Amino acid sequence: ATPSAQRGGSGGGFPDALVAPFTGSFEGADSGIFAVTVTDDGRISGTGQNTKGQSFSISGMVARNGAIVMSSQGQSSAQFGGVIDPQTGAVNGTWRTLDGNGLGTFKGQRAR
Repeated sequence: ATPSAQRGGSGGGFPDALVAPFTGSFEGADSGIFAVTVTDDGRISGTGQNTKGQSFSISGMVARNGAIVMSSQGQSSAQFGGVIDPQTGAVNGTWRTLDGNGLGTFKGQRAR
C-alpha cells in the first residue's frame, strides 16, 4: 500500500490550516490583545498590547499537531503555551510571566 497524501499540506509542507494570521486577547494578571502570523515553517511572530497601552513583541513555534509555544518581550516577558485547532482555527492556552508573578489565559481565532 502507498502512503496517503497528507491532508491540508502544500507539497508535504506545514498544514495549511495552521499557516495564517491569528488575532485574540489575553486576560488574568494583565489583559489586552495580540496579533500573530504562523509561517509555512511553523514560526510564529507578531505583537501585542495590554490595556495600559504597553506594546510587546511575540515569537514562537507551532508543531504540526497545533501545539504552540510563544514568548513575549517587553515590559514584562511572558511564556505562552496552548494549541491551535486546525479545524476551527481557534487558539487558546495559558500564559505566565517569567518571574512567576503573573498568569492568565489567552484565546483567539484564525483571521482568514
